[in-house]
Amino acid sequence: MLTKHHAEKTMKKDVLGEVERGRGERAGLDLDRILRAARRIGHDKLSMQALADALNVDRKALNYHVKDRQTLLALVAKDTLTASFSSADIAHAATWQDACRTYATHLVDAAVAMGGLAEHLRFDDSELMSWNLLPTEELLEQLNRAGFSEAAAVRLAVLLAALCVGHVKDIWQARSAVDRTRPRQLQKWLDSVDGKSYSRLRQAVALGIDTYGPEQLDFSLRIFIAGAEAHLAS
Repeated sequence: MLTKHHAEKTMKKDVLGEVERGRGERAGLDLDRILRAARRIGHDKLSMQALADALNVDRKALNYHVKDRQTLLALVAKDTLTASFSSADIAHAATWQDACRTYATHLVDAAVAMGGLAEHLRFDDSELMSWNLLPTEELLEQLNRAGFSEAAAVRLAVLLAALCVGHVKDIWQARSAVDRTRPRQLQKWLDSVDGKSYSRLRQAVALGIDTYGPEQLDFSLRIFIAGAEAHLAS
């Protein structure tokens, strides 16, 4: 005869015979299924309730995997970037310099092409290299093969990723503003101080150089590569 405890435990078993799974597990959910459904909905219409309806589950079942809409959008953004950031061209680059340029341009282009969804990318320290594992692996391979030490290759990969992330953020900022944020803020501050001071900064504003466009990324990459070449030769 089953005890009350055994009877209750048996009732909790599902058709797979698994016991006491979490609410999200009982619903047959996993992150891949959630992301597929979220992509079909589209980020502009995505909400926890809309996702639950699309998956035909209770909204609370999603909390096992995703705690809120912002987390969900960040996951969708990361997944979208990963899917569009190809590693093939990096692996087949003729030189490590070309591999670095390819990595940078592909990352920036992929992030910018995401449109509004890109606003939800999280480029914090924990994510910097984890959302693009294969491209980073190929980049490290190119750097190691060129003669960089493992430690130097890692430092260069992090530096290059940070350079790209900074440029992507600049592009988003420029697109959301009426005019370029840095020159506007700098000019506003200069207007509030003595007109004869900070001559170099005033000259910099007057030059009107676009530090948000592709020329800035190209300049940054040339400096990055020149520095890496000097390190390799030392």
